[in-house]
Amino acid sequence: MLRRLLLIAPCIASALAVANKSGELFADETWGAGSYTITAPGVYVMEGVTLTISGADIVCDDDADNSWYACFTVRGSLVVKDTFIGKHTSDDRIQADRSGKSAISHASETASEVYLDGVTLRSMSGGISERCCGTGSVTQVVNSVFDDLSTGIGGYTGDSSKSTFSDTVFKYCNLGAGNADHTFTNVTFQNNVVGADMSRGSFTRCKFIDNDTAMKYGAPVDDALFQGNALAIAPGCCGHGFSTLSSATFYDNTLAVKSSAGWNSWTALNFIDNDVNVEYTGSSSSELDCMYWGHDITTASDIRSTITRQVGGGLVTHESYSSAPHCHETFPCEYFDVLGASGVSGQSCQSCSTSGTPSTSCETFDSSSQGSTSIGPTTSGELFADETWGAGSYTITAPGVYVMEGVTLTISGADIVCDDDADNSWYACFTVRGSLVVKDTFIGKHTSDDRIQADRSGKSAISHASETASEVYLDGVTLRSMSGGISERCCGTGSVTQVVNSVFDDLSTGIGGYTGDSSKSTFSDTVFKYCNLGAGSADHRME
Repeated sequence: MLRRLLLIAPCIASALAVANKSGELFADETWGAGSYTITAPGVYVMEGVTLTISGADIVCDDDADNSWYACFTVRGSLVVKDTFIGKHTSDDRIQADRSGKSAISHASETASEVYLDGVTLRSMSGGISERCCGTGSVTQVVNSVFDDLSTGIGGYTGDSSKSTFSDTVFKYCNLGAGNADHTFTNVTFQNNVVGADMSRGSFTRCKFIDNDTAMKYGAPVDDALFQGNALAIAPGCCGHGFSTLSSATFYDNTLAVKSSAGWNSWTALNFIDNDVNVEYTGSSSSELDCMYWGHDITTASDIRSTITRQVGGGLVTHESYSSAPHCHETFPCEYFDVLGASGVSGQSCQSCSTSGTPSTSCETFDSSSQGSTSIGPTTSGELFADETWGAGSYTITAPGVYVMEGVTLTISGADIVCDDDADNSWYACFTVRGSLVVKDTFIGKHTSDDRIQADRSGKSAISHASETASEVYLDGVTLRSMSGGISERCCGTGSVTQVVNSVFDDLSTGIGGYTGDSSKSTFSDTVFKYCNLGAGSADHRME
């Protein structure tokens, strides 16, 4: 009996042993269920060779040897199903615990292939890296999880049809999907620092949930849900605009869209219960017509209140709106009841055709809703229609008043104070891109006759730094106790500054900036006093 046990014991030990794997494979191999450790220099699947793995638990040795960096380097074919690859870490997912290696380097100059089905890549420096271009290499991932990686998928292929991901989750990554030329279908990006930052490829029926930033840059998106993100869509690098976006819902994000370069062809979008819908800093105009903005937002001024601006000469236009939400697959009508979104539950969606494209009858705004006479002077935000402010007291609050292109703001007999808050994201009471005409008015901060510099407001009175032919006319105006009076921008825009019978009092700089044409910046019968610098820079005419 003892002899029989002694014979059985080595077999049991062999079955439980962890197999170490490394080096080059020059013949096909199949790895079955069991535990494996990849050691230096990693496994190289050579040209013409197929490595097939199923039901395995594969750990990449996390040594300090920097001469190798990937568990698998694929030059032939790697076919993996129902397998774990990476490092077993705690549910806390502490970044310092990640392996310094990547799971799969698919950077061959040959027509190599990687197929993953039901695979988890976890707690490593990278998931899959690809190489450009034109080699015919294929990456195909289904039903898989990219968990706690520095970068889930990165690299360029030159052909997005060769790098496809479906029914897959990217979570707790610094960057889920990066670079370019990947196609995502029914993919969820959740709890990532950045979900996707990709210039080419596409996203179809994807969900972006609880990411710091859901998406950057701008590969085309069709049918998407952006929910609970700190920032849903962020500007990409290099001044590129965002590409096409259709049938998408922004729900419960801190900021839905932040754009510095605009977008092309955005259609059938829902903006529901976001803290801020759009922060637009572009110099050109972009359109958001026929969008759904929520149950209680049905006027132009309502919509403008959800769109903010810091800098830039452009604007977001919205000539029409949808009175009911647009339905789409990642945000079906019944989803409203699940979310319990305010003002949405029980509301019918726009009817959808069999193709999923909303069949929408958009409503144009009442002409009365475009102006602001019914709600009083707009002392913060953008003016898209002419306004007149009469005698009275006004306080300009963040982010200041933006007089937009083609708009004239006329002020007479007013006392205007610029809110002296500590918010450094705005700096001027009035930013003029259209026309500002002011007569017999005070603009600034009321301070004592001692004129103590520390009491000055940190804001400027008028920023006349538009790229358009804007105009500022001041007559009998006092600008007092602020950082600046008027700032101008060079050159050749045709902008005009004309000041008569006015006083620049207790300012850091009275008039500054360059125009390129002194005949366009004129000052007559005017006093500059108690300023650090009365008139600075160049191209002003004083009479």
